[in-house]
Amino acid sequence: MEETKVKIGIIRVFILTFLMIGTTTLSACKDKNQTAENQETQIEEINNQEESSIDSDIEDDYSIEPIDAEAYLSEIGEIQEQYDAASSEKNMTEKEVLDMLSERGFGDYPVQTNYFLDGEYHDAEEISQESSEKHPIYETYFVSADESVWSISVINGAVYANPIMYNFQEDLKVPIVISETAYMTSYDNVTNQFFEVILDDSEILLKVIPRIDAESLEKLTIEEIDKL
Repeated sequence: MEETKVKIGIIRVFILTFLMIGTTTLSACKDKNQTAENQETQIEEINNQEESSIDSDIEDDYSIEPIDAEAYLSEIGEIQEQYDAASSEKNMTEKEVLDMLSERGFGDYPVQTNYFLDGEYHDAEEISQESSEKHPIYETYFVSADESVWSISVINGAVYANPIMYNFQEDLKVPIVISETAYMTSYDNVTNQFFEVILDDSEILLKVIPRIDAESLEKLTIEEIDKL
């Protein structure tokens, strides 16, 4: 078997975004008395930890078999559709994403991306209103009036919201993601493919609401998420 140094795509990013925020951030998120300045520091910590984790995976010398994204996603769910990222008509430009997120009330924090449209990884960069360039994944944050922190992801035009503090509950068995569809969009940068997957509830519990925007997330306290 040929040894391969693998750069992992959305299988890694997907887990980082929705499941693996670091313990330092966990403590910060649980503090209900944060100031606005502390919230910004917390979000910066989230970004730094995600970047450090991805960088260490890419830069560390280790050898594994290349991950078959299609096979992996088939194990944890049912693939509904598969698209080439470079030609997908659903994918959005930087300007389109910024306009869409702003219209939804997600304009307080920078929107960043870590991948070029050909699947090449790069350090997190803030996107621009003047740019027509497309990327497979966009990330930003939203802080509600009760100081709950959400990570917001746009993947092939689909919007997802991760209730970070909710998913840090010690007795939570399966993390929750808020979606507008019954499927989760994933991205594999090795094959440069998007996958629309109905995930097993044992992996991630997808909670579907009509529209993800600031108004709807403001209403989704921990108690209200439990009712979904």
